[in-house]
Amino acid sequence: MKINQIRFANLILLLLFSLYFIFSPYFFEKKGVIVNFVENEKCTLKENSIITEMKNLQIKNLSDFLEIEKNLKKGEYVSLIANGEPAFCTALEEGNLGIRVSNIPSKTIKFSGEIQGWKETTFSLKNESELNKIKNIIEERIKFFGIPSTSVSTENNLLKIKTIFPEEIPYLIEKGEIEARIEQEIKLENNTGKILIGDSSYQFKIVNEGIEFNNMFYKMNESFFINNLKTFITNTTNNSAIIEVSIFENRDLKQVSQSRVSYQPAIKMYRIEIPVSVSEEASRNFVLVTKNLPAIPAPQPILQGRLIYYFDKKRLSELSIPYEMRGKELKTISIIFFEKNQNDALILNKKVEAGLIGVLPELKIRSEKFLEPIYNQAVLFGNFVFWAFLCLAVLILNRKNLKLGLKIVSFLFASTFILFGIAAFSQQFFSFGWILDLPSFFGIFLFAFTFLVKKQTENKILKNLELILLAIGFCALFLIRGFGFALFFGILLKILLINPLL
Repeated sequence: MKINQIRFANLILLLLFSLYFIFSPYFFEKKGVIVNFVENEKCTLKENSIITEMKNLQIKNLSDFLEIEKNLKKGEYVSLIANGEPAFCTALEEGNLGIRVSNIPSKTIKFSGEIQGWKETTFSLKNESELNKIKNIIEERIKFFGIPSTSVSTENNLLKIKTIFPEEIPYLIEKGEIEARIEQEIKLENNTGKILIGDSSYQFKIVNEGIEFNNMFYKMNESFFINNLKTFITNTTNNSAIIEVSIFENRDLKQVSQSRVSYQPAIKMYRIEIPVSVSEEASRNFVLVTKNLPAIPAPQPILQGRLIYYFDKKRLSELSIPYEMRGKELKTISIIFFEKNQNDALILNKKVEAGLIGVLPELKIRSEKFLEPIYNQAVLFGNFVFWAFLCLAVLILNRKNLKLGLKIVSFLFASTFILFGIAAFSQQFFSFGWILDLPSFFGIFLFAFTFLVKKQTENKILKNLELILLAIGFCALFLIRGFGFALFFGILLKILLINPLL
C-alpha cells in the first residue's frame, strides 16, 4: 500500500511538472524581437540580439518594431537597447532599418509544420547557375543540425526555405568562409626581405606603400602567390614586415568529431574547439611554411609564427604553434577560438560548423511569409472525436463499476498530459527536442487504446500487449521518432506507475 502511495505521489509530481512546462510559457513570454539578419553596415547589432527598446519606445513584439520602422527616414540615426545594452543603426532607406527581425521564439509546445504552419523565406542570388549547389549545401546543413520540419526548394531561379524554426535560417545561409594562415615577422634591409617557403627563399621589396615581387606590384593586403601559396603582407615598419601565408581553406577541412565549448576561468572566456581532418595539400602547405620557422626559447618552446584563423574574412583567433609541430605533416587539427559570452560562443560555433559543410555566396532576402498548416483543423477535430470516443468506451466497458471507469479516464488524461509535458520539457532543454507531429499523435492514440484492455483478459496477445508495444516503441525511436517517443514513454509510464494503481 505504501509503495502505491509513492507511485501516486510520483504521478502527481510528474503531472504538475508537465502542466508547468506546458502552460508556463504562456505566462512568462519574453518581450522584444530577435535579430535574424543584419544587412546594414552602419549598425552595431549582431544576429540573435534581442531588441527591447527603439527610439526610447518599448518593443514588445514584431508589430511594435514595424510600427516604428515604417516611419524612419533614410540616414536617420536610431537608438536601440539590445541585450540590455545601448546600440544604434542608421536607417538604410525610408522605412527600412536594414535588419530583419522576428518575434522571440516561443517556448510553447512546437508542433510540426503540417500542424502549426511554416515560415517561408525566399532568397535571390547573383549567380543563378549555382542554385542547385547552394540547395545541396543547405540541405546538408539542415541534416547536420537536425532541424525538424525544415526544407529547402528552388523555384524560378529563387531559393526557398520553409521551417518552424526561423531563428535557424541565419546558420543555413551563413557564408561560412574559413581560412587558416601562418603569420610571421620578416626583418627588412633596405626595404627588402626574404620569405622562406620550404628550403627556398623568395625576395620581396616594399615600395610606395606596396610590395614588389617577381617584377609585379601589389597593394598592401593584396594577395600574391609564392610556390602556389596565397601570401599577404599586412603591415610594415621601417625595419620589418608582417606576412601571412594561407595554408588551408574550407575545401581542405572536414569535421571529424563533436565540437567542444568550455569555460576557461584563467582568461574568463569560453573556448570553442572544432576537431577537423585536413587534406594532403593542406598538410603539405603546413610543412612548407613551418619547416624553417625559428623557435622562441621558453620552457615550452613555440615557433616564431602564429596560426591565424579567419572566418568570413574576419580574424577568428590567433594561436601559438608548438615547436614540436615544426615541419610535421598534419592529419587532424582543431579550429580553436574564444568568446567572452557563452551565447556568442555557441552562435559562432554553429556558424563555423555550417561553413565546414560548404561555403555559400551572399543570399539576399526577397520575401518572407507564413504558410498555413495542412492538418491543423483535422488534428483538432480528430483529437476531439478520439478522446470523446475513448472516454465513452472506457465508461461503457466499466459500466458495472463506474468508479473504476472514472479512475481509468482520470489516469488516461493525466498520462496524456505527462506525455505533452515530456515534449515541452525536451523542447526547452534539448536541441529542438521532441516535435509533436502526426506520427506522435498516432503513437499517443495507440498508447491510449491500451486503457481499453482489461487486466483480467485471458487472451495472450492482449495480456502482453503493453510489452509488445513497448518493444515496438523502442524500435520506432530510431525509425519514426515522434511515434516512438509517444508509444515508448507512454507505455513505460503506464507499466511503472499507472497499472499498479488501477
